[in-house]
Parts: sequence; C-alpha cells; structure tokens
Amino acid sequence: MTHRTGPAHRRWWYILLLCLEWLIAFWLMLEFLEAGRAFIAERAYKDYSYAQNLKVYRMVPAEELDVPENKYVPPSSDITYGVPPPAVITGNTAASVDDRLGMVMRGEMRAVLDTEGRLLESWGEPLIEQDLKRYLNGGPSHGNWSTLFQAIRDGRETLKYRCTLTFTTPVHYAITLSKAGEGRYEVLARDINNTMPLEALHFSDVPGPESPWEIMFYRYKKNWSQPDNSMLQTNNFGFRDHPIVLPKPEGCFRIVCIGGSTTEEGNSTDSTYPKIVQRKLAERFGEGRVEVINAGTCGTNTYNIRRRFSDFLALDPNLILFYGGVNDTTHVHFQFWLNALPKWKKWALRSFVLRGYFGFTFMPDASYLSTYMEDTTYRNLLAMRHEALKHGVEMAWCSFAYPTLRWHDIRARNYYDVNMRDVWDGQGIINFRTYCRITDLFNNTGKAIAAREGIPWFPVAESFHAGPDHFFDICHMTPMGLELKTNIISGLISTFLEERGVVLLPEG
Repeated sequence: MTHRTGPAHRRWWYILLLCLEWLIAFWLMLEFLEAGRAFIAERAYKDYSYAQNLKVYRMVPAEELDVPENKYVPPSSDITYGVPPPAVITGNTAASVDDRLGMVMRGEMRAVLDTEGRLLESWGEPLIEQDLKRYLNGGPSHGNWSTLFQAIRDGRETLKYRCTLTFTTPVHYAITLSKAGEGRYEVLARDINNTMPLEALHFSDVPGPESPWEIMFYRYKKNWSQPDNSMLQTNNFGFRDHPIVLPKPEGCFRIVCIGGSTTEEGNSTDSTYPKIVQRKLAERFGEGRVEVINAGTCGTNTYNIRRRFSDFLALDPNLILFYGGVNDTTHVHFQFWLNALPKWKKWALRSFVLRGYFGFTFMPDASYLSTYMEDTTYRNLLAMRHEALKHGVEMAWCSFAYPTLRWHDIRARNYYDVNMRDVWDGQGIINFRTYCRITDLFNNTGKAIAAREGIPWFPVAESFHAGPDHFFDICHMTPMGLELKTNIISGLISTFLEERGVVLLPEG
C-alpha cells in the first residue's frame, strides 16, 4: 500500500513559512513603531526638558502641594529600624568587628596572588579592587597592572609604583608588590590623595574664585557666595546650609544628610529636603529639638563620600542619613556592566524592541549585578556605618526613588529614555525601563544587607509613587516631589526617634 504524504507535508511547510512571514512582518512593524517613537523623543526632548524645568523653578501654591498623592501613608509591612548602636567601640573589640571595613575607610586594598598571577583573595577599598579584577578578566583598567604582573613573572621580590583612577574625581594610589611566602604574592594599594597637591585632584583645571568648587564633585569651598547666585551658598563647613554651631546646642538631636545632588537639591538653602524635613520635625517635636543638616554634594558618589566621612563626623551628629546611589550606578558602574556584555548581546540590543522592552534581560545576570553592588556601593556604606558606630553615631540608609509612569505616559517615557542616554551614561543601551529594574535591584540588595547587619532602613522608594510632576528627570525632584519625599522621610524619622525613645513628643 502506498502512503501519499507529500502534499500534507508541503501544506504544513507552507503554513509554517506563512506564520514565520507574519511574525517577521509583525516584528518589523514593532521595530518601525519603536524607531518612530525614538525619533519623536529626540525631536521633542528639548521642549519637554524646558517644560520640566518650569516645574522645578516655579512657585508652587500651598494648596497644590497639599494634594492627596503627596500624603505619606506608612507601608503596610512592618518596618525594621535595626538595633540601637552600642557604646563607642574601642580596643580589641574594634579589631574584632571587621578589620576589612577599616581598610575600606583607610582607602587600602589587599590582594593575594599566586606565582602564575591568579587572584586567590582580595578585600578592602572597592574602586581599585574592581579595577584589578577587570584587568584579570581582560576588561579595561587603569591600574597599570601589566607592570605588576610582569614583576611576578620575573620573580621579583618587591615592586613599588603609582597609578591614578579617574571617575569624576581622580584617586591616586601607591601600589606595593611583595612576596608573602612560598608561591604567593601580596599586593597593597593605598589611596594617597591626601598627600597630593590640589592640582592633582582635578580632572581638568583648578576652579577659579567664581566657582563654588574646591575639588570638583568632591568638596565645596567654605563660606562661598556670589552676588548673582542666590541659589547656591555654602556655610562655615563648606556645605549648602546655614552656619553650623559646634558644640551643638544641648538637647538637640542632630541629623546629617549625606548624598549627591538628590540630597543637596532645592531652589534655595531652605527649600532643600533636609531643611524641609527639619521644619516638619519641628512641627511634631518642637522647635530646636531636631536639627537636620544638608551635607550633600552635587555629583558625588559613595567612593568620595566615604573618603570625606570624617568631615560628616566632625559635625557631631547623632544620626547620619544616606539617600543616593544613582551616581555610583550610572556614572561609575554602567560602563563596566556594558563592557562585560558579550558581543551577541550588544548586537541584539541594537533592536529598538529588545532594547525598549527587554533591556534588563540582556544585562549581566541579576545575581552578578547584586553582588557587584554589594562589593562596591554597599561595601562603602557598610564601612561608613562601621566607622560611625565607633564614634557612637548611628547611620541609616534610604531606598532610592524613581518616577512611576502609567501606561499612557508616553511623552514622559520618551523624555526619560533620551535623558538616560544623554545625561546618565546609558550609552543608548540602558533606557529608563531598564534603569528602573536596576534601581529596584539596588534597593532590594540594600534592604537585604540592612536586615542582615541590623542597619536602619528607611523605605522611601516603597512609599513614593509619583510621576513626571514630581520628578524633573530620572531622580531629581520638583517642589511637588520634594514635598512628598520630605513627608515620607520626616514620617520615617519621627517613627525612628519615637521607637528609640531618643526625642520625646512635647507634653500637652
């Protein structure tokens, strides 16, 4: 008996090819639509940016600030504030806490290598450590490591040299290689910026008297002001705040807010988030009971904040509050994550559709990114908290907020996508949607570390659900946004102080 299957097979092949053609046509249509959206976004960016700027600098009526969406509603889940700090840590107790965090604060990194140049162990200051790891993985680095590994191959006993890493602010290191027993070498890298002349601490010319900067994106000049610049003025400690009194007034609980421009921002000294929070806490606890100092610096990151931590402790705080992380993620880490992508992922991300809707999927694995965040930004923050506890000061971390967009906020999404590329080093690959996923991962990583280490965690992002009327760009806020942010943070601080029994409500 003869089976006549030929026509049936041809029919199935025909159906399969037809479906494939339709899928290709559908994909090309999506690509065309996304390309059109990108084209429109490019053309509309300047006008939308101007409109967003108007939201920042206009005078907002009180009744507009007092809208329902700006009210703070405590999260339904229990908030863990960690345990009260112990007494000042001294002597042998301090050494037993974690000497590796002490190395981070001193700007030191140690690495152990075998005679083949394989990395056996490393710990300490994360900026130079990650540079070494990138070199070993064949990535871009700036530590002149080839000199060091040539010395290992030559069997040299010791080697000393210097290198410079520049990510907004140059960091100079003295590197020492020495034999550490049979078949092992030890590398010690030490931050020597405090021994360098001022000219060496700038990536360009030293700012003149018209500039507020002593070191760009690192430290402002003290008592700086200009007649034509009423927005930015600095105090006796070089921060954007009113003069700070030392010793602090008796009975005053002093909070020092640290971070980048998302801490420092505001149209005047009194409209920054720390000063707004201070006024709201005064309404609850009474005038002068709680002081909130703005110690934010535009463009800084946790690497520079850590290096300046003694400046914050010098203000005699009871609590140091960190809100930030975006400068680490975008201006420092993005470039390394993108360089780590295999070629096929970079090629795939040329697609408007894949980049627009599945960009996070093509990033390095989430577990890799989380570990990277823990080994860099959160290592800096852990070291700072460790140092604060040694001085009897508590430190709390805030989660980081971003705009929440509705499905029909197409114009805002277009604006944020271009903003990611042009301002936040997204390189046309990391768009706003991917940034939001990365920020969620950043917050979740921090929350897990805080829970593990008993660090007070303030869930700002978890309570912040607002869009382009509250955010000028992906992270900076309009007065509407600062109203909601300060409602949240003042509410969290109030709960923290009351639970700790530190500041009691006035009688009556």
